[in-house]
Amino acid sequence: MKHRRLPRIVFAFALLVVIGAASAAPAFAQDDSGTTIGPQVVIRGRAIVVPNESAGSIVIFDGPAIVAGTVNGSVVAFHGPITIAGTVRGDVVSVSDRVIVLPGAHVTGDVRSRDRATVSAQAHVDGVVAGIDYSGVHDAVRVGRFIWWLGVTISVLVLGLLVLLAPAAADGTVRTAGGRTGASVGWGLILFFGIPILAVLLMVLVVTLPLGLALLAALGLILLLGYTNSVWLLGRLIVRAPANRYLAFLAGLGIFRLVALLPVAGGSIWTLASIFGLGVAAVAAWSARRGGREGQSALVAAGSDAGTTPAIPPPPVETAPTPPLAPTSPPPAPPSPADPPAPEPPAPG
Repeated sequence: MKHRRLPRIVFAFALLVVIGAASAAPAFAQDDSGTTIGPQVVIRGRAIVVPNESAGSIVIFDGPAIVAGTVNGSVVAFHGPITIAGTVRGDVVSVSDRVIVLPGAHVTGDVRSRDRATVSAQAHVDGVVAGIDYSGVHDAVRVGRFIWWLGVTISVLVLGLLVLLAPAAADGTVRTAGGRTGASVGWGLILFFGIPILAVLLMVLVVTLPLGLALLAALGLILLLGYTNSVWLLGRLIVRAPANRYLAFLAGLGIFRLVALLPVAGGSIWTLASIFGLGVAAVAAWSARRGGREGQSALVAAGSDAGTTPAIPPPPVETAPTPPLAPTSPPPAPPSPADPPAPEPPAPG
């Protein structure tokens, strides 16, 4: 049978949700008194209209719907079959199952279902009996998924280029990933599950509600940073140092974004990469901070051992060069042994 779109059914469903959301029905949407009941919205269970009973429109999310009385509106089931033995003054739609119309039943609108509907020859359907055309929905999902993929790719590229502006920190994450893998995975799991829990706890109290909302809103950016870090780590694993860092990042980005196109593996890889990258970043930051403190402590300890506080030596003072001394006359030469001694003067008489 020819498939048609369902603008009237979608409008009816939206109207039913607005009317019936305030008073969701229990597991059985029925009233044994035989009186008229209003529209019914069943989250999970069964929606039943007994004989000689009149009800408003029915929407059931999980479970079957059975109409033996009269429904003045449409019957929509998202996950479950629909059986009609009475009268439905509207459309009958089973989104993920089938519709069965028994002998003597009457449907004034259309009968649509994912599986082939079963309509008795003694039943009356004023509208069409057809399947549900999901082609438009599938096209919209494909387009939306591609737009999301492109947006994430561009965002990761921008974040990665910003991260690589600090090459020392980027190289530190590489060393952490190789040397402290277990700690990185552990802290990644703690942050991945702990941040949402902390945000919810903060939102419980009125005074910390803004902080909880801000933390919850920042969760997407935090996970995106973890994913970006994993992209860099994979790229550096493939394109090793001293090769260009940007080339390594682009290699990791290409691999990750190709895997993201896979329907199931893409989401799983995204989650695992976000956890690991977030943990590596946290452990690397803590190690860098702790290393700085240990360096300061070592300087203080060295000064204590010497009995004084280590001081920075003053810079050398530049002085003017000393001028050379004036030449002096050499000392008199000793007498030569060849010269006779001088005669002593005679003593006075």
